[in-house]
Amino acid sequence: MYEFKLADLGEGMHEAEIVQWLINVGDTTKLDQTIAKVETDKAVVELPSPVAGRVSEIRVQGGQTAKVGEVLVIFETATKGDGEAAPKNSENATVAAAPPSSPTHMPSPAESSSQSTSPVVTRSRSAGRTRGTKTCL
Repeated sequence: MYEFKLADLGEGMHEAEIVQWLINVGDTTKLDQTIAKVETDKAVVELPSPVAGRVSEIRVQGGQTAKVGEVLVIFETATKGDGEAAPKNSENATVAAAPPSSPTHMPSPAESSSQSTSPVVTRSRSAGRTRGTKTCL
């Protein structure tokens, strides 16, 4: 059994409204599958599943407000040979919601090494003298 609790969503948020559950009791979820959408004062965020398992109970229904640390859903997880549950994090852990994302290109090491670095020189407008240099990647 794994209890999924509402995580601290940041910036002083102490609660969030469950906008929509994307799972039902009895469904089987995959690790990191989006299971719900929650709304704070600032944004609607998607909650990823912290474990792969079967949904055994949904404790906070759509349209209701949950407090940080409150159990939202309970999963039945696969067991290891010793009988312990095998979730992504420790049992009863709180998992943070995935922040709204925008595509960002991060250069690969190959791309980074092909870029040259050159000093950037800034000049005072009034005197035309060099104030300093800074190396940018």
